[in-house]
Amino acid sequence: MMWTSFHAVRTWGEASLTVAQDSIAPDYFGGSVNRRFILLTTVGIVSVAVAGGLSHAWASGAQGSGEQELSAYSDEQPAEVVAQAFEYAGSSGLAPLKGEVRYPASGGKLPLVVVMHGYSGTVSAVVPKMERLAQRGVFAVGVQMRGRGGSAGTPDSGGLEILDIYDAVQYVLGHFADRIDPLNVNLWGYSGGGGNAFSCAVRFPDLFNQIASFFGISDYAYWYSTSSYADRIAAQVGGTPDEVPWAYASRRALEAVGNNPLSKIHIFWDEMESACNPWMNKEYLRIAEQLGLINVVGHESKTTQPQDERYIHGNNKPGVRRAEENILLPEIFSSQHRRELSLPDSGHLEVPGFVITRHFQLWVGSGVEGTMSVDYNMRPGEWCFRLVKGELAPNTQARLVCSRVPQTVEVNGTAASIENLSALQLPCEVTVGF
Repeated sequence: MMWTSFHAVRTWGEASLTVAQDSIAPDYFGGSVNRRFILLTTVGIVSVAVAGGLSHAWASGAQGSGEQELSAYSDEQPAEVVAQAFEYAGSSGLAPLKGEVRYPASGGKLPLVVVMHGYSGTVSAVVPKMERLAQRGVFAVGVQMRGRGGSAGTPDSGGLEILDIYDAVQYVLGHFADRIDPLNVNLWGYSGGGGNAFSCAVRFPDLFNQIASFFGISDYAYWYSTSSYADRIAAQVGGTPDEVPWAYASRRALEAVGNNPLSKIHIFWDEMESACNPWMNKEYLRIAEQLGLINVVGHESKTTQPQDERYIHGNNKPGVRRAEENILLPEIFSSQHRRELSLPDSGHLEVPGFVITRHFQLWVGSGVEGTMSVDYNMRPGEWCFRLVKGELAPNTQARLVCSRVPQTVEVNGTAASIENLSALQLPCEVTVGF
């Protein structure tokens, strides 16, 4: 098989450092670049749940001991598959939201793969993929996005609908705890689902071990200007990019590529892709490279490859093993992949509408009113947050929800006027104006 790829690998476990051999990877902007693959490892930390109606089913440090029955990858003897539909209520109160699962009838705890359908589609479009994954030892989940397939609500083009994916993951981790390995949570998305994958990468930076975006959307304003869906996008977002620029800014994953140095992120497309302009894939990769991230990989298939080895838009027929399975499944089942994710104790985040981590949440308005940037410090005895406004709708406030009472909350360089921070109850919620 042949494809163009940026490739870098990060794995986590006990403290160690491994440097692999040099390799040559094509540079999308001309020539080739030498890249040394560095495998970094570290120790995960015990999880803490956060609030605001979003209860996390994060894995704890005790679950990292390996003292549980885990199922192994099998490509030789496809398993008998259980098919089941489920309903859940979103953390925002939206209900019912719907989904489907496929998993082997027997075995231990399995890697979880969320498989996201396209912009206009439903779960039925990805059921063949879910069944293939289940036959090979994966617990596959299809999320019926709001306003589609019987789920309540209205689609909003990468806005609050992304929260439905987060809520579905929390639901299945809780309701199928005996069949899911909580240290191996992954997401694949196709087309509009690829856009969901980009959004999840930057908004939930410590949730997914692996994220794969297939011919996805990383910038909805750019997609508006280059696709045949402009009218539908504007209707769902609430206007054109000129009319509501903050709404498009909150849906622009490209502004927050640096949020996620943890998940292994794969980006797939074909050189002839036209529905979702490949610039959106290449730009995500360019920014990741510029930031020095080593966890993002690009895969561009060529017209010279066999048809079933190309990443052609919508090419997900029953019974066809897509070439990406040869890349993604061995990685998911590798011993290095199964790990607990956690952001550094201090760092910087860009907030495209909202960001949810193990320890805190950051919201701009309701989650679609613009952007802000945040410097945070979660070191013991410190817990400080410095918020700086980005592109905002008029009269927008910011909201911080966290598992500890912060010592200070600073907004645009000035300490926020919040009475008696130390008296706030846990989990605490602080709302501030810009």
